[in-house]
Amino acid sequence: MYRDRFKRLVCSAKGDADVLSIIEDAMNSFSHYVNTVYSMEIHLQTLRFRLEGDAYRDAVMELDRRRHSAHEAAIASCAVINRVADRIGARHLYTGNLENRYEVAEFCVAIVDEMFRGRTMCTISELLKSA
Repeated sequence: MYRDRFKRLVCSAKGDADVLSIIEDAMNSFSHYVNTVYSMEIHLQTLRFRLEGDAYRDAVMELDRRRHSAHEAAIASCAVINRVADRIGARHLYTGNLENRYEVAEFCVAIVDEMFRGRTMCTISELLKSA
């Protein structure tokens, strides 16, 4: 579903390098958010055995600040990519409520998962030959 919408969005923007760059940056912010949450969860489990007191609290607060920042970027990217879609006459990639942070988070996980599952299963040489 998302992969097809993404492909149609990119095809609609063909020839406009600036728009393609905006789309690419937005898409990358979704995976960045997912990776930030993943890293935070890993660090939270290990930090409690490595740090204590204020050092632990400060490290946790920094991890949460990074997660929050990545989430804000993903929310903004949902809005941006939909404005791009409106501008070029394509279907919205994100169809949920931008005010619902949990919904945006679930969207990020879903689109990253779908893109991963649909990845190109070939070598770089094979990919370049098909271009």
